[in-house]
Amino acid sequence: MATQNHLPAIVESEFLELVGVGDVLEGVEEYAEQYGVKAYREYGEMLDDPEVEVVQVATPDWCHAEQVVQGLEAGKPVQVQKPLCASLGEIEVMREAQRRTKGHLGVVLNTRRLHRSRFLKELLEEGVIGELVHIDQVHVGRRFPLRDFGSRYYTTQAGSVWLHNGMHVLDTAAMYAAAAPVGVQGVSNRNPEGEAELLGSAENFVRAMVEFGNGLTGNFEHNTMMTSGELPSFGFVRFVGTEGEIYSGRGIEGVAVRRRGEEERVLEPGGPEPAADVQASFRMAFEEFARTVRDGEEREPGFELSCRVMEILFRALDGEEVAR
Repeated sequence: MATQNHLPAIVESEFLELVGVGDVLEGVEEYAEQYGVKAYREYGEMLDDPEVEVVQVATPDWCHAEQVVQGLEAGKPVQVQKPLCASLGEIEVMREAQRRTKGHLGVVLNTRRLHRSRFLKELLEEGVIGELVHIDQVHVGRRFPLRDFGSRYYTTQAGSVWLHNGMHVLDTAAMYAAAAPVGVQGVSNRNPEGEAELLGSAENFVRAMVEFGNGLTGNFEHNTMMTSGELPSFGFVRFVGTEGEIYSGRGIEGVAVRRRGEEERVLEPGGPEPAADVQASFRMAFEEFARTVRDGEEREPGFELSCRVMEILFRALDGEEVAR
């Protein structure tokens, strides 16, 4: 059960109604009472409730595939939190379940709906740097050694930082590229320094070279190997076009536009405060899926694109090359 953004976003919506919350952990009744809804301690109990029209799965990553299939087989549309699943084989299991049941299945991908993401997309669509040909996106931070043994970043079973957060990275990149990823070459590694029991078993460095269906390319790095507080954390995204580049990230508050023969311009994207922006992005993701269920017309990003993004993430982590 996701309480920080999911529940407030649903309640805030004029299009959605929160019917109930479910969890095997103690405390679910308190949230149910807080929001004036039902509490479920068993997933099957939620699926059997005729008042529940759409199910959201926001459980640990390794539970997603099984619970999504159960929801679809119960005749419920299912929207699952990223990542889609925790293994490559589970992607086809979920595809098969969706085809067999003909049910609606979507992934909660709110990052593409953040104000800055939409602002950057608008700049690209306006052609301010000509035709987009390449994307660089880097995240460098500190995660290890970990002392939270329940962290989703800790074990291979949980999927690592790359799988847990990388779906946002490649999904937004696909939005910017206006094309699905079709190929990848990846390398991964794990920080060997520190107490072994605190380092976990999952990779915490991944670099992937990705090709998109329209020929556009991208380099993506997710690096959380650093352990020293003296080392800088930063992240950025850079778009290279035929007439210039756009940069958003460390070092500037706004968005830098650099065109050949012109002075750099720094644009202010504006938008709501970060916390409100995040909650609004979740609300938009939930409402768009609900409209898909209502109208029968799938909204972007679509389930198949999410499957393809997830496949690319797994292949990059395994150091494999995937052709078209």
